[in-house]
Order: sequence, then C-alpha cells, then structure tokens
Amino acid sequence: MHGPKLGVAERVLYHQVHPAKLATDISTAVASLVLLAEHHLGSALAVMFVPSTIASAILVQFGDFSTTHESRVGAYLRRYMTTTMQGVRFLGMGIAAVGAWLHVWWLLPGGAAVILWGWFGGWVVDPNRRPAR
Repeated sequence: MHGPKLGVAERVLYHQVHPAKLATDISTAVASLVLLAEHHLGSALAVMFVPSTIASAILVQFGDFSTTHESRVGAYLRRYMTTTMQGVRFLGMGIAAVGAWLHVWWLLPGGAAVILWGWFGGWVVDPNRRPAR
C-alpha cells in the first residue's frame, strides 16, 4: 500500500467510491429491483446484499485508498458522508425496492433522488462550503 497508513474506519469510508464498489452497487441495485418487480424476494435480497458485501470486504481489506485520501473526493467523504447520510442512501434503496415490489413506478425515481441526496445533500446545504477551485 502506498501513501498514509489508513485505519479501518477510513478504509470503510473511502471504499464507497471505489469504481468496483460503485459498479457492484449500481448493477446489483438494478438487478434486485427487477427481481423484486417479479416478486422473487429471496433472489432479490441475495442479489441486493451478497455481491456488495463481498466487494466491500475485499476492498476494505486489500484496496489502496491513498489517492482517494488525498483527493477532493476524500475530503468530501470525510466532511459529509456521515452514518446519517449513508442511512439516507439505504432508505432511498428501500423506497425504490417497495416501489418495484408494489409496481408503484414513481417510487423508483423517488428512491433514486433520495440516494442522490445521500451522496450530495451535505454539500448542497452546507453554508460554509468553499467554491470549487
């Protein structure tokens, strides 16, 4: 590993924006919503949680986050990606999941909007944020 020695909490924080983790989470979210719409609950839950958990475990254990730590993305995560905001993202997926299960399709973009708020909401409402350079 290059760069600073990062603790587990920092590795857990930074792994969330690793391209492999984002690709896993996005693809499994879409696949699980399709399965939920077809009322395959067990398969949907397995697709929703198992690959993402495995990807997280591998990345937290072996990932190199030195570049992320030193980047603006890392600074953003340290400042705004609280457990509350992570919970907001999880809530958004729950809203989309209920929408898929019940075939209430407007809940899918509603859930996506909540997920996006979980990612970017802290920055949007922070009156002390500095303009990008």
